[in-house]
Amino acid sequence: MIHKDARTGEFVIRTSKDTSRNGSTKASKTNSLIEEARRAGKHKTKKEAVTAALAEYVRRRKQVRILEAFGSFEFDPAYDYKAERSGGVSRVNKRKTRA
Repeated sequence: MIHKDARTGEFVIRTSKDTSRNGSTKASKTNSLIEEARRAGKHKTKKEAVTAALAEYVRRRKQVRILEAFGSFEFDPAYDYKAERSGGVSRVNKRKTRA
């Protein structure tokens, strides 16, 4: 769990296996990354930067899952999406029947 240390103002990662005096591990590297993200994203606070980074991470993971699924579906070449949208015969089918 990440929280802000009230005494130092640094972000701290608390782990269940940590045996240090106060039960947390200082995350100076994490702090510098958060600060870098804050500056890069022009966020006013570290909390805004972390929230934006997590949202971007989740969006990216969803995109990766979609890309991984690409090509794993078989499509019916006779399917007419235009007819499906209009609820009837599409213009493409109308042209074919007139000829």
